[in-house]
Amino acid sequence: MKKEELEQFILKYGETLMKFCKITTNDSELAWELYQDTMLRLVEHYKKLDISENVKAWAISTAINLWKNKKRKYVESVMKKYVDNEEDMYQYSKAMTKLYDGMNKKY
Repeated sequence: MKKEELEQFILKYGETLMKFCKITTNDSELAWELYQDTMLRLVEHYKKLDISENVKAWAISTAINLWKNKKRKYVESVMKKYVDNEEDMYQYSKAMTKLYDGMNKKY
């Protein structure tokens, strides 16, 4: 993908991607952060992308993966903060896995 094609992609699909981020996060600030992170990845990888491929699908997949990683890291940070011993960690891990699986049903 050339720089001009990247600019055209952003003009054509940037708003759609932002709407997707808002729907995914259900929060304007988190949506903006996810949008920026996704665009940053696009800019970092645009030379490797082929415009004949579905770049929009790549961007949406990237946004989904970034969002899942953010949620996973949040769950892990909460778990580390509140778990004192290994047995508690095991029980808490089981509970958080159920919660995390429920959060991922959308994708």
